[in-house]
Amino acid sequence: MATGKIWNGGEVPVIGDSLYLSIVDEMKQPKGIKQGKAWITRLPTPLNILQAESIGLKVAHALPFSAEDPSEFEVPGDVITESNFVKDNSLMGTKSSTKQIQFSLKKLDRMHDFNTIGDLDEAGEFPRKYYCMGQTIEIVRDATWAKTDSLINLYGALADGLSTIDGIEAFANNENGVTIRVDIDKIKNFKFVKPPYTDASDTISFTTDGLTYLKFGNDNFVGSANRLFDKDNNLIDFQEYTNKISLSKFLI
Repeated sequence: MATGKIWNGGEVPVIGDSLYLSIVDEMKQPKGIKQGKAWITRLPTPLNILQAESIGLKVAHALPFSAEDPSEFEVPGDVITESNFVKDNSLMGTKSSTKQIQFSLKKLDRMHDFNTIGDLDEAGEFPRKYYCMGQTIEIVRDATWAKTDSLINLYGALADGLSTIDGIEAFANNENGVTIRVDIDKIKNFKFVKPPYTDASDTISFTTDGLTYLKFGNDNFVGSANRLFDKDNNLIDFQEYTNKISLSKFLI
């Protein structure tokens, strides 16, 4: 820089040499002078958070706004000066359009007067098999369950099994049953069968158009007991059960 000539080799300047300049001193005294106006440069990135609508953020531009003065740029209109992020309830890796319904099945063992694990033991009910969406869920007697334990242990195991089916989430409720959530983007025809599989009262099925209605099958699941409830825990009676029901009663 002192001579204007290209260095063609030789000894590298060392500390104390007139040509030596430490990187610390160089960074403290930058000698560059801005020439002209700046321009916008965009670089590709694999980061989802910077991509519009990838995690539920609706934006007009992929990147957040800049605090720069637009007059300092060659094309002032390219500089984003206002934040336009609009957050919704979507989660990373999910679709904001997913539709999920919820219903609860209760008192599934009421007709047989089973209330504890011991009741099932005496009746020789283990292992127990349930059927859902063409899959078999077998519940084996867990050695840690006491005979006096309630059936929530059994239905907790059933809920875990149901949750392994794509498009279904389930958890045990406190009334000898399970609460089930179904992704109706994936499942439009649902079927669940409980023991002892003797008649239509052991089967619950439905179809839905995914938009306006849900129609239960020609079985008798609610005919013998109050066992089916909507998302708000309201009882579905026999008259509703035999007709199309508004999807809004189940949609969450």
